[in-house]
Amino acid sequence: DKGVNINIGELIPVDIRVGGTMLNPKLNSNMKAAGKDAANDLIDQGKDLAKEKLGEEAKKIMEEAQKQADKINADAKIAADKIRSEAKITADKVREEGKQAAEKAKSEARAEIQKQKDAGYAEADKLVAKATNPITKKAAEKAAEKLKAKTDAKVEELNKGVDAKGDKIAEESNKKAQKIEDEA
Repeated sequence: DKGVNINIGELIPVDIRVGGTMLNPKLNSNMKAAGKDAANDLIDQGKDLAKEKLGEEAKKIMEEAQKQADKINADAKIAADKIRSEAKITADKVREEGKQAAEKAKSEARAEIQKQKDAGYAEADKLVAKATNPITKKAAEKAAEKLKAKTDAKVEELNKGVDAKGDKIAEESNKKAQKIEDEA
């Protein structure tokens, strides 16, 4: 589409004045003015056409820019979703490792506590076994009961500490996991 369609009209009004004599006629016209009017019309049409073409080009440019902006936004959303997804996977892994570490710590501590309980009970049973007559045996049994009760109280206290320590480990890993998710 080269060139421009401009309508200059089919008729251009021209005033012609006839003067002089028959032998020497004089013709005067306003061709200059008519040409200027026609030229001004052409210029106005050209300006209007240029404005229209510029508006269409500007619209095309804006549409293309919007398409690119939409694509960039879509790509950014996909990238952000991927980062969030990876962060969630990492956070879940941190939580699970924390949970396992807490359970392992609790299990190991409970095993140690059980050893101490077994040792306390064994000591109490030794007292009873060493007793040789019924009176010392009765006294040893009473002492063994007290020793076992004391051992049980100590075991209970240690178990509470184990739970608190394990819960703290799990809580710290949950905080780390939440931080990972929040930063994503």
